[in-house]
Amino acid sequence: MPLKQSRSTAFGTTIFAVLLLTLLAGSTGLLSETRATGIGNGGAERQAQYLRALNDLRGTPYSELQCSSYICAANKHSSCTAKQFWEGCGGAMELVQEVADFSKLDTSRMDAGDVVAFAGVHVAVYVGNGHWMDATPERGVAEMSLPLNRFDPWYSGTVRVLRWKN
Repeated sequence: MPLKQSRSTAFGTTIFAVLLLTLLAGSTGLLSETRATGIGNGGAERQAQYLRALNDLRGTPYSELQCSSYICAANKHSSCTAKQFWEGCGGAMELVQEVADFSKLDTSRMDAGDVVAFAGVHVAVYVGNGHWMDATPERGVAEMSLPLNRFDPWYSGTVRVLRWKN
């Protein structure tokens, strides 16, 4: 009888661990916001690594990572400036949408990891579940405060949403 109890206990513990990990991944947006269809297991794993890196760099001072270098470092891509992001980062990104200002974004068309370029002067990244991150001199790499000040030149004007091609 003790052998059956230990097997059922081990099985129950395994099921509990799987459920807990699934819940944790879902609450961070890694499962619910990552589009993996059509990109294969390798692409999905790269996307998951990118999303983890975006979060792991939280708290990095602006003197080490600015808005554009933060996103490039997380994706292990050669550094692009905010203006280069606006233009597609040397062909590495595709345009998902372009709107007159940030308040007009359709987040239902966005995936975690999409980059938002503000008129070529600043970039931020959508990390899923309505959350955004960027880097500023005041905060370094941190979650972006919403609503944005539409009079701040970093966040005003036309906005482009770009997605990494690979």
